[in-house]
Amino acid sequence: MLSQLQTRFEADLQNWSSELEGKRAELEQERSRVVELETKLAAEVQDSRNQTEERLAETEQLLADGQAKLAETEEQLKMEKRWHSETLLKLEELQTQQSNSQSNAEDVETLQKQNDMEQKWHAETLQQLKQVNGAMLKCKSQVIEEQERRHMMNK
Repeated sequence: MLSQLQTRFEADLQNWSSELEGKRAELEQERSRVVELETKLAAEVQDSRNQTEERLAETEQLLADGQAKLAETEEQLKMEKRWHSETLLKLEELQTQQSNSQSNAEDVETLQKQNDMEQKWHAETLQQLKQVNGAMLKCKSQVIEEQERRHMMNK
């Protein structure tokens, strides 16, 4: 009876050992799949991070270009506004002198035409500034969105 129990125990032990080896093999396969998935996920995250950084750099460059163009346009507008103010002062001077001379009236008319052309140019420049400003606001919001996405990915 003792030998039967011992035989049965050895058989059970052999079965458990076989089952344990099977479980170990399954666990090793699962571990390999997890490592493979982790490696793949890390590569995808890095690719995504690289793409996001590239888009952020492009967007920041667009923003910088837009800001430079805006600064240039603003400076040009200041110069034109100064010229326009000077022209208006000259126009007022000429209008005052108009009562003294007919030739001054012709000069005033010429300056008035120039003034009208300048006003038209200023209106067009203002429209361009509004467009540049709109583009800058869009670029700025894209930069903020990219920074938020980057921040969320880093968490």
